[in-house]
Amino acid sequence: MYTQCNHCKAIFHIDMKEVTSSKGLLRCGECLNTFNAVESLSTAIPEKFQNANAQYSDKEKAYINSMDDWQSAKTQSNQQKLNRASTLKEPSTLSSKRIDNTKTTNLFLVSLFLLTFLLAAQVLYHNPTLYSNNVPIRLPEQVEMLNYNVFTHPNESGVLLISGSLQNMAKHAQPYPSLEVSLTDAQSNLVAFSRFYPKEYLSSNTLTNTSLLPTETPISIRLKIKDPGNAATQFKFSFK
Repeated sequence: MYTQCNHCKAIFHIDMKEVTSSKGLLRCGECLNTFNAVESLSTAIPEKFQNANAQYSDKEKAYINSMDDWQSAKTQSNQQKLNRASTLKEPSTLSSKRIDNTKTTNLFLVSLFLLTFLLAAQVLYHNPTLYSNNVPIRLPEQVEMLNYNVFTHPNESGVLLISGSLQNMAKHAQPYPSLEVSLTDAQSNLVAFSRFYPKEYLSSNTLTNTSLLPTETPISIRLKIKDPGNAATQFKFSFK
């Protein structure tokens, strides 16, 4: 049996099984147009095709006359089959598969977004300093200054040295706090104020990236401050 594409007028030799299984709809192997094969179904090659065939060279005629052979051969490769009219799946079947694939893709994207959001929320919850410029929310517990000495720096003019020790009185280890030093006059008026972070008052051997302030263990400190002069008569230490 023969049929003809209504768009590019290409002629194809087909099997009735193909027409029946596809409900008459075929895809042209030349222009990829979908057409109803039943409308141009014929048991013989159309006359127009035969007349045109006379204009071809012997090589081209041999190729055209071999159409029946390669169409009926069951050993042809998949690529050869794609170059001829192929049966179409029912539109309803193709449409439902596209919808299912779209739903699957949307579900994957939503799930990925939710997982990313939950991960970000956990990171921010356990690291509040990532979104805040303030001192960490958790304040040091029961950290006390045991003793301290203040004296003039032997080599630097206008600088005071403070040495001493602090201790964690809590029952658990905790991060090293910031140390605030307030200098006041005899009337308790603030003369000078300085804040020191652990890396500024601890030695490099004491502080590491994973160091915690141990419990009930004196820790030596040493820091330098600008000498406020005779106006300062009292020192006050606090931890934040």
